[in-house]
Amino acid sequence: MVIDSMRALGLRPEDLLGRYPHQISGGERQRLMLVRMLLIKPKLVVADEAVSMIDVSLRCIFLNNLQDLRDRIKMSCIYITHDLNIAYCVSDDIIVLCHGRIVETGETKPVVKEPLHPYTQNLVSAIPIPDPKKRWKDTVDIGDVTFKELRAEEGCIYSHRCPHVMPICKEENPPLTEVKLGRRAACFRYR
Repeated sequence: MVIDSMRALGLRPEDLLGRYPHQISGGERQRLMLVRMLLIKPKLVVADEAVSMIDVSLRCIFLNNLQDLRDRIKMSCIYITHDLNIAYCVSDDIIVLCHGRIVETGETKPVVKEPLHPYTQNLVSAIPIPDPKKRWKDTVDIGDVTFKELRAEEGCIYSHRCPHVMPICKEENPPLTEVKLGRRAACFRYR
């Protein structure tokens, strides 16, 4: 079963079996995790930054294998990432967090294409455009501030940088409100 599972995911058992973990590349180790999933057929997998240790050239292969495996064994996957490009490619639904608080939820493509919350809008606008002729935006200088000043203790978690901040934003935590069908945002502008 192990050999068949390895071959199903494009690994060569004759090259990997019998080797120690330190003798295997990061990409091979990640793909061996997929082999283990194929063997035990879990209902849910939590993948936390699953491709962060893999060469960029191998990330696509791993993500395609993960999606194929997800469809093959009908498992759900919670994919945790800081990379919106990867989230856009692999997820059906997305939850955007700011300092641990949910600020927006919905189907991935609409959330990335037309973000509702100002934090999500800033995240999407910060995605570099892969065009060498276009210059990436200059980095934002937030000055000399402490983490405590960046993270609001009361009210909206993003009130310190929000271009639409209102007095209520500094006092109360905005509820997650359905703005459009299947789309929710934690912003007083939509209340």
